[in-house]
Amino acid sequence: MIFSETLLTPAIKINAVHTAFIKTYSHYVFLGETHPMWELSYFLSGECIVTTGAGVFRTRPGMLVLHSPWLLHGMNAENGSVSIMTVSFTGDGLSEFLSAGSKKAGEKEKKLLSLLEQEIARPEHAPAGLTLIKALLEALLIEMKQEESAVTEPKPLSQDAQIFSEMVGYMEQNITRQIRLGELERVAGHCATSVRNIFHRFAGMSPTDYFSALRASYAVSLLEKGMSVTDVSYEMSFSSPGYFSNFFKKRTGVSPMEYKKGGNGLPRPRK
Repeated sequence: MIFSETLLTPAIKINAVHTAFIKTYSHYVFLGETHPMWELSYFLSGECIVTTGAGVFRTRPGMLVLHSPWLLHGMNAENGSVSIMTVSFTGDGLSEFLSAGSKKAGEKEKKLLSLLEQEIARPEHAPAGLTLIKALLEALLIEMKQEESAVTEPKPLSQDAQIFSEMVGYMEQNITRQIRLGELERVAGHCATSVRNIFHRFAGMSPTDYFSALRASYAVSLLEKGMSVTDVSYEMSFSSPGYFSNFFKKRTGVSPMEYKKGGNGLPRPRK
C-alpha cells in the first residue's frame, strides 16, 4: 500500500514526567492535595475510597483515575491496603485534549499500562527508559481519549457521600461567584455544623477552603485558555484584578501573571 505524504501534528505533547512510582498503601488516610500537574492513577490491587471534586467513590482493581491540575483529591485505605501506579506530568495541549474522570481500563489500555508498569518498576531509568515512559504515557492518554465514552461518574457510597457530592456539584455550578454557607445548608438539608462535619470527613477541610480550592482550579483553567488576568477576575466575580491576584497567589504560591509566564503548565516555584 502506498501512502501520500501526511504532515502529522501531535494532539498532545508531554514535556515533563514529575513522578512515576508504584506503591502499596496499608491502613493509610491521605486527606487531600492540589498541585499543578496532571496525575494518572492506576489501581493494581485492593480497594480504597477516593475523594475528588466529582465526589466520593470506591476504586476497584483495573480502574484508571485522571486528576486535572489543581483538582483537590485524596484517598482513604484505612480498612485495608491498595497498590497504585501513579504518574504526574505536564505538557502541551493537555487541557484541551484531556478530561478528568475515572473508568475501568479497556484491553488496549491494559496492554499499555502493563508496559508502563514494567518501565516504572525498573530500579534505575536510563534516558532511553524515560523516553519510553513518555511515549507509553502519550499513547495511553490518546487511547483513553478515544474511549472517552467509557468514562463513568462513580456512584457515591453512602447518604453522607451523596450529600457531599451534591454540595460539591452546587459549588461547581456556581464556581464564578461567591456562595454562602446557608446555600450549602439548603442543598444538604442539614445545619451548618453538619455541613462542616461532612466536609471535614470527606475532604479534611472546611467548605470555605474546599470552595476556594475549586475556584483556584477553575481560575487556572481560564488562564490556560488564554484569558487575561483582568478578564478572569471579572468572570469569577472578584471586585478587582488586585483582589483576584491576592486570592490566586494565596492558593497557588504564585501570582496569575507569574503562572501565565511559567511555561509547560507549571507555575514558577514559591520564593
